[in-house]
Amino acid sequence: MIIEEFLEEQHMELLDSFMDECHYKKELPHVKKPKQIDWRWDPVTTSEKFPQFSHVMVARGGKPISPFYRFFNQLLTEFLDKHQIEYKKIVRACLNLTYHNPDYDFYDPHVDYPENHYVAILYLNDAPGNTLIFDKQINFDDGKECGVILHDSIDWENHPIPVKREIKPEKYKMLLFDGRYYHALRPTTPGDLRLVCVYNVTF
Repeated sequence: MIIEEFLEEQHMELLDSFMDECHYKKELPHVKKPKQIDWRWDPVTTSEKFPQFSHVMVARGGKPISPFYRFFNQLLTEFLDKHQIEYKKIVRACLNLTYHNPDYDFYDPHVDYPENHYVAILYLNDAPGNTLIFDKQINFDDGKECGVILHDSIDWENHPIPVKREIKPEKYKMLLFDGRYYHALRPTTPGDLRLVCVYNVTF
């Protein structure tokens, strides 16, 4: 199951306000003190070759630790309810900010969480950086399979892992897919920043 859908207009308006107040630091008349996103440098994601900036909203395990959690949680749960998707628990949520990486066409294929889950990605701008969903799933019952496939361990020219779907980031589009599929992102073009909200929801 892969769902791609733009949020409803009223949600887009809320997100426009959020981006103005929290990301671009614009002083708005109805906001006394804008909250800025506390970006943290993450030197190692799937590997040290792919650092990024991130803001954790729900630490692994399900504990909310960000003032922005409630805002994004409402958007996510309404989306899940609209599509009648049953789920157990939000176990991870973060905002990720990535940039141009001249050395790789895409990042390490990986799985986000070590049990059955959905990945929900909300694109917050129109920057390049497609999401790749590979035609390969992890077997959580195996116990031996790693959740990360290091990019340099695959002969991509002669024996690539097939891509099941490639999704273009578009502002305020939500992508939802079965988290058992390995996925990765393409880096942006020089000078562009790619901003997304990522949730992992168990089922």
